[in-house]
Amino acid sequence: MRRWFREPPLYFLLLGALLFAGYGLVKPRFRPPLTSRRIDITSGEVDQLAQAFERQWRRSPTPAELRGLVDDRIREEVLYREAVAMGLDRDDVVIRRRLAQKFQFLTEDLTEAHVPTDAELERYLATHRERYVAPSRLTFSQLYFSQARRGSRAQPDAVRALGGVARGRTPPPGLRGDPFCSRRGSWA
Repeated sequence: MRRWFREPPLYFLLLGALLFAGYGLVKPRFRPPLTSRRIDITSGEVDQLAQAFERQWRRSPTPAELRGLVDDRIREEVLYREAVAMGLDRDDVVIRRRLAQKFQFLTEDLTEAHVPTDAELERYLATHRERYVAPSRLTFSQLYFSQARRGSRAQPDAVRALGGVARGRTPPPGLRGDPFCSRRGSWA
């Protein structure tokens, strides 16, 4: 018997048992994160199950089929709770992607839930007009009238072109200016 007390495997076995027992005392047992172990299926959920069945099979479920759908939903909830209690939802890329996808679908559904009418958009624009006002922009065009080409007509042609432009009209072809540094004004 004394020989057993001198063997190192016995001490490793005792140390392992102590560590296992200590971990069991420190680490709480797996428990579902929910405060209640009760599973409630509301009438709204039953209606959703029935509507999903109708969309798929194009008929209402029989009472037995509906009971089967409810039983499947309860079984799914039990499995879900057990998986969460075991921590299977943590550090799983597939679950992360599925939750992100579900959140994206949810937010897309929320944005599509209400399409505003033209009247609502007009009211919104009227109250928030300052957000949508573009800054003022100025443009100009240079019309050059060469005395070398036009002679004494250069001054009167320039005045006539300026009068038309001031009224918002495009000058007629003869009053659109002469080439200046190898370019014409914007109407050329």
